[in-house]
Amino acid sequence: MPQLEHIEAIEKRLWTAADTLRANSNYASNEYFLPVMGLVFLRHAYSRYLGVKDAIEANLPKRGGKTRALTKEDFSQQSAIFLQLKAQFDTLVTLTESGTVLDPACGSGGMFVQSARVVEQHHENPAEKLTFYGLEKNATTIRWRR
Repeated sequence: MPQLEHIEAIEKRLWTAADTLRANSNYASNEYFLPVMGLVFLRHAYSRYLGVKDAIEANLPKRGGKTRALTKEDFSQQSAIFLQLKAQFDTLVTLTESGTVLDPACGSGGMFVQSARVVEQHHENPAEKLTFYGLEKNATTIRWRR
């Protein structure tokens, strides 16, 4: 049963992390899991992409001294998802001036307020620099705030 204990420990760590993410939001797990799972899936897809990319590139056919570009099919044959540079996890987390703030569990909009304060600290107008999008899910509605 060591593997089961290992899985249970991982599960406990994931739930603890999820609880930390939703701290003070008063949301149940069924109300915030979709955006969190989207991020977890993106990170997993990116890890899988990186795990097979070098081997795929090493085996790409060459013609006239040029290597064929990577395709979706190359990755699907390796049970991975082809991710364009703009959709890769590392690209997304290093964006410095995307100007768009998405909070997938926006509640009262605390992240938006804090984002605006950071822009103000740089002596700029948040209304001109930022666009806010928020998703809020409860048992009866899903709504976007802008």
